[in-house]
Amino acid sequence: MDILERGIAEGSFRQVDPFLTTINILGICVFYFDAQENLSYLKPYRQLLSQEMIEKQTQEAINLVLGGVLLYSENSGKV
Repeated sequence: MDILERGIAEGSFRQVDPFLTTINILGICVFYFDAQENLSYLKPYRQLLSQEMIEKQTQEAINLVLGGVLLYSENSGKV
């Protein structure tokens, strides 16, 4: 929450509720691991707990969170 509050105060992040946004970020991070057995039915050939897939999921989660909180996107101006 401190990072979100600082980002909002500095003008880097849009106005969000830091508490609720933190809950949503935690959900994004935890869901992949909690649901990996069920998720494996979607793409059975993927090794969801392999180092490569965990790194890909981590980067996708970071991109999703930043896309939601950044006030400005590097590529397109305002988000």
